[in-house]
Amino acid sequence: MAGKTGLARGDFNNQPETPTQGASAMVRRPSRDAKPYRPVPNTDGADATLVFEKAEVQKWQAEAADIYAKARMRADGCALDPLFARKGNGEKLYRNLVEATCIRLFHARLIERALVDFANMQDGWRAFHEADIPTRRSHRKADCLAINERTGQLFVFEAKRGTRRYSAEEGRAIDDRLWEIVDALEAKTHYVDWPYRKVSVFVLSFYGADIPSKFPVYKRETVDAVFGGGIAAATRQMEEYLQLVAQRGHPYDERVLLDNAEAMGAASHRLPDLPSIFDIDLATVENDAFFEVGRNGYWPVGRDRFDEKRRDRFLKREEALMREERWHREKLALMRRRFDGEG
Repeated sequence: MAGKTGLARGDFNNQPETPTQGASAMVRRPSRDAKPYRPVPNTDGADATLVFEKAEVQKWQAEAADIYAKARMRADGCALDPLFARKGNGEKLYRNLVEATCIRLFHARLIERALVDFANMQDGWRAFHEADIPTRRSHRKADCLAINERTGQLFVFEAKRGTRRYSAEEGRAIDDRLWEIVDALEAKTHYVDWPYRKVSVFVLSFYGADIPSKFPVYKRETVDAVFGGGIAAATRQMEEYLQLVAQRGHPYDERVLLDNAEAMGAASHRLPDLPSIFDIDLATVENDAFFEVGRNGYWPVGRDRFDEKRRDRFLKREEALMREERWHREKLALMRRRFDGEG
């Protein structure tokens, strides 16, 4: 395993070249034990919470509605498959299948973005969606990357919806990608300009399907062990709202939407008993309303609680922007020096 290089902060993308030792040496096969990469328990606790203002709830309601609008547009614009071209309900069935398939694809990316956004709402966290990781072979994109500033852990994980069975070959492909990313990250001490001391890796199977990976596999009910109760609860409530929206007033069979959940016997697909913060009728809510979200649902809170939870958030966001701007300036300056030297 590559050791620490002692590179300066903000120098992540300037990875020193390593002599090629053949294709087999460039990617470690995940045949060894991956337990050292198991995340340690989070410092926020299962009872941690997040506080949302009305505008944030409104944003995610719009994001959810956009999924179905885009899926419907794609279904209406696609060419009819000849298999469904006979008279009758064939065209309607095909459009519904295309729409449901698009919804599943858009849904997966929305859940990833929501998890990253909610992590950035929690003090002491910095998260990135589809983070670009330069590796020995080329570049990889990590589905989600998050840094816990309190523990110095960098979490990198691959997110799957987890509604079907995965083959051993698919599990090996997931592990290969993660090992390649781990090798690149362990050769550094910062991502962009954010320091970390330990790399932790896992796979998120959101609906709980078994994934044959050497790395730990979490599902939506257990991911709070990594991120804390507030982040996990908000992500679950976002998913609960998406299920509610998907099953309200749509003509296609809900079995299509749920990816044959009955056949899998996955109880986690059932609609929840707890209400979702994102299912609020915002027309009945004052503009200065605030809500706290935790594992027991959500509840209204006052401005003082919002200020308490967010006191450092905006300062840290401004600091993060300054760090990233400085990182880009350093990278540009290095490129100019290299260009001038070559000239």
